[in-house]
Amino acid sequence: MLDIQRLVIVSNQNYVARAVETAEPAGGLTQALLPFVYLAPALGGIVFVARRKIVWKFLGAVTLTPSVMVTVLQTTKSALLMALILWLSGYFTTRLRQGKTAVFTKGHLAIGLAVAGLGTIFFLGTSLARLGSTDLGLIGTASGKLIGATFGHMTVLSQWLTEYWTQPFSPTLGKLTFAGPLELVGAGKRIPGLFESLIDLISGDTSNIYTAFRPLIQDFTLPGAIAALVLIGFVGGVSFRMVATGNGRAAPVLLGTYATILWMPITWFWIYNSLTATMIALAVLAFLVRRRRLDSPRWRSLRSPIVE
Repeated sequence: MLDIQRLVIVSNQNYVARAVETAEPAGGLTQALLPFVYLAPALGGIVFVARRKIVWKFLGAVTLTPSVMVTVLQTTKSALLMALILWLSGYFTTRLRQGKTAVFTKGHLAIGLAVAGLGTIFFLGTSLARLGSTDLGLIGTASGKLIGATFGHMTVLSQWLTEYWTQPFSPTLGKLTFAGPLELVGAGKRIPGLFESLIDLISGDTSNIYTAFRPLIQDFTLPGAIAALVLIGFVGGVSFRMVATGNGRAAPVLLGTYATILWMPITWFWIYNSLTATMIALAVLAFLVRRRRLDSPRWRSLRSPIVE
């Protein structure tokens, strides 16, 4: 990790093994521990707001470190982006639980601009690592790939929709939306990236980031996809009002809704078993914490009638 040249070589070899040689994804213990890479930042965002001491703020922030290391070694932007989205979802859910509804504050905007700048530099570095080089002369190529990855999804979705209308009516009825769970039970096989077909971008790069809308449309048709989005909005709205009025039981649902919506420009959040396991673990932890708090002597004394 401290030798930049060797780190670039390892990152490039991992990328080639995954993308070019289509190596099988890691399994066993590695796959079992992956949810913790995402559970940590989800809890980190919660702790960052819930605790005031600087040591807790620090611990809440460093929960992003494992996902940064995964991104460096595998040159996969998704690991860090997933972790960041879960961290923000936990952060804003906890703020709402405390009655803080402001989002576009001066502090948030300043930190957001700083993170965006650092993130751009970081992802340019990972793009160079994919090329197996530290030559800054290739920064133009790396920036072109980064721009395509950031803004190419709407072009990709638009081109697919153009082809979709010309094809026979044949909804896949959940094979994409539930690709992760179906693979887990042996009823299907999820393709890395979900789709094999690539779309050529005007930058000269290719992309298969079709957003979350393609799986929904392809599985349930356009009206069904709209109905699914309405349901997500309804669940999110109800959980938002419950959390805002002090009902903490709806917090995991709101956090999951935030993460689902924020991940939509990339793909459907729930196709990843690691992310599904993360949300289940988060809900269980929230239940246990709430149960322990309700069973505490102090809370029981508050609920018990005063007898003189």
